[in-house]
Amino acid sequence: MRTAVVRLMTLSVIFILSAIASNALAQNIRNVSGDWTCEGACQVPGGGCHIDQDGANLTCRNEVTETVEGRMLTANRLTCWGLNGTLSGDGRAINWHNGTYWVKPPRWWEH
Repeated sequence: MRTAVVRLMTLSVIFILSAIASNALAQNIRNVSGDWTCEGACQVPGGGCHIDQDGANLTCRNEVTETVEGRMLTANRLTCWGLNGTLSGDGRAINWHNGTYWVKPPRWWEH
């Protein structure tokens, strides 16, 4: 009986710590949703890309319309297609580890 109580308490603590860690990530993730333009070693340089975001979950579409599920790993790191990307400080560029980078198109008031 005592072993069962200890196991239950251990599982409860693990569950609570997991929820706290998940909540901390959710509070710190940045919004990467919207349209992007592929630059660098793209299959279609200047091609349009898009990210839909639901919390830390991403749906990423590249310049040749390949769509995959991705994830925010930290506030500034994400993954799609098995590639890791790093979000710039201003949130307007993603540097992918395959030599491509995505930039946010200029906002209407920046033209």
